[in-house]
Amino acid sequence: MTQARYVFCKDGRYYFRRRITGFPQKSKPLMVSLGCKDKQLAYLAAQKLLTEYETMLNAFIYLHPPLPDALVATYLSVQLRQLVHDMQRDMRQARMIGRASALSVRYLELQRYVLEVMIECGIEKTFPVRRIDPTWSKQDLETVMQIFERERQNLLSKKGEEKLFRDFAKATDAEGAAFISREHECQVREAYLMAKLAAIDASREAPAVQIKAARKKAKALILKEAQKDHTPVILNSKQNVKRVTEAPKPTQEAPSRLTIRALITMQDAAQAAKSDGTYSSEIASIFWRMAHLERLSKDVTKQRASDLRLFSLVTGIVDAQKIEQHHLSQYRDALGRIPKTFLRSDKDQDLTLKDLMARSELLHDGEVGLSSSTISRHLKSLELMLHRAKSEGHTLNPDLDLSRLKPKTRAKTPAHRRRSVFRVEELGTVFGHTAWTGCAGPRRRHDAGDQIIKDSRYWVPLILAYTGARRAEIAGLMSNDIENIDGIPCFHIRSNAYRGIKGEGEQAEKSRIVPIHPHLIDLGLLEHAARQKDGLMFPDVLPRSRKKSKGDKPAIPAKIGDSLDDFWRKTLRITLGGNPRKLCMHSLRHYVNNQLIHSSGIHEVTRLDLLGHVDSGAASQSINTSTYRDETGVKEKLQAITALPCLF
Repeated sequence: MTQARYVFCKDGRYYFRRRITGFPQKSKPLMVSLGCKDKQLAYLAAQKLLTEYETMLNAFIYLHPPLPDALVATYLSVQLRQLVHDMQRDMRQARMIGRASALSVRYLELQRYVLEVMIECGIEKTFPVRRIDPTWSKQDLETVMQIFERERQNLLSKKGEEKLFRDFAKATDAEGAAFISREHECQVREAYLMAKLAAIDASREAPAVQIKAARKKAKALILKEAQKDHTPVILNSKQNVKRVTEAPKPTQEAPSRLTIRALITMQDAAQAAKSDGTYSSEIASIFWRMAHLERLSKDVTKQRASDLRLFSLVTGIVDAQKIEQHHLSQYRDALGRIPKTFLRSDKDQDLTLKDLMARSELLHDGEVGLSSSTISRHLKSLELMLHRAKSEGHTLNPDLDLSRLKPKTRAKTPAHRRRSVFRVEELGTVFGHTAWTGCAGPRRRHDAGDQIIKDSRYWVPLILAYTGARRAEIAGLMSNDIENIDGIPCFHIRSNAYRGIKGEGEQAEKSRIVPIHPHLIDLGLLEHAARQKDGLMFPDVLPRSRKKSKGDKPAIPAKIGDSLDDFWRKTLRITLGGNPRKLCMHSLRHYVNNQLIHSSGIHEVTRLDLLGHVDSGAASQSINTSTYRDETGVKEKLQAITALPCLF
């Protein structure tokens, strides 16, 4: 059947038709007329032509002799020394800062196996299924696939090829030389794989093997110490020696037992340190300079600081100048494996990376790994810190690249359909629940009874449905945030000690005025606020375990209003038959926005001023409505608020 593959019939005449190996698919195939219309004769002629074709093709492929064995051996030797040197440095650092673990040993074992397979089976598109060990765990298999793909890209990608052939030319003193044969390229790739395999074997030797040589070297150094030149030296990225007159300021070293609590202590010390005119390369110091000069809000500063602490916990790096590309990949991979509940308990701050990953192994797949948006935020925090470090003149690895690590998610649905929006009839059903019509008691809100308990669980969802505000904005209201403006009772949504306002900056504090819906007044909201005096309007919104304060600062949860989530989710499941549309508390904000959009007589700027949207320029508004105007009046706002229907 081989002949039939290359015999082509057109208009009753037979041709030999075959594509030329190595040419793109869009190029035309080679076609030679066989000079006959008989099928059997065509097959015989095609067989002879195929033999001649392969003989000629082989002559072209092997037109040039292979690279000399001595030249390839030189490259292999140089590459081996460099790889062993790099691996030993990484392993030494891992041992000395307590990052070495069974996981890293297992990774080397799997990496060695992958290299063996690539040498034996070639560089296939995916890891050969026939070489998969059935005893591997799911994590082992994923690691093997990642290693295989990374090595394949190092050898076949354009950037990887350029580096590979550049290293070969440098090692063999053949600068500027070009490979004139595909065989030459294959020889270099094979030599690289063999060098890396040998380097892993060499670097896996126990540290005890190196102790004797280390003792001899230490004695020699002690004898020469008196004659040593103590002028400090700085090595740049090209390893050129440059002497300075003053020693650089030493940076903090990672503690032997690295935990989030230890990193918080380091960040606090960096924040409290007085500037002496020099720029330390510590990650914590760089971050606090960035946060201060760029005037990040308190919430953003807190979140970015937490992201960078997690990076240091995973990698063991506290100095920006020591960050390498593999640390970035290590961080990205760890974000996909850490428990979703990490740091929700105060005890989590005392966990090491080893403890954290051990806990992760005991959890189900749905309980580990951060979401794509959260991973993107963590990487953005790291990226901003690196930009700041570079602008300060710190020597960073020029090849650091975060772009390929960011998760790429493309929504398959339009933006306005990605979160469900409450409908009026659905809200009527929800607020017909026992929590608003009569329950059995404070801890039995979902059981029918004769008690209506007007606390945060009663008021906050109602206010959200009549204002379109964010959960934290309403949960964190103070009793004096209700003001009478032009005879109209209003919410004054502004920052306080318990929470900020999304999108606000340090230069100009943002706040907004939202009139109170008449239904809320009829239900007794004003009287409830008056009873709270000068504290939180809903003091029960704070979790009991976080109410106690230390010193002058109140102990505040990371996100005020979190304590309402369980009650609200259960309410939606009960009232909406399992909540199939996956509605949530933020869907109330979307509901109000949707109602105002479709209500006649309400201007766009009125809606934006009520909801507190951040202006996005020409993308959403013209300059006339975004810049050349005053704040919408309270009466116009009240007209829009009263357009929202009463829910019960």
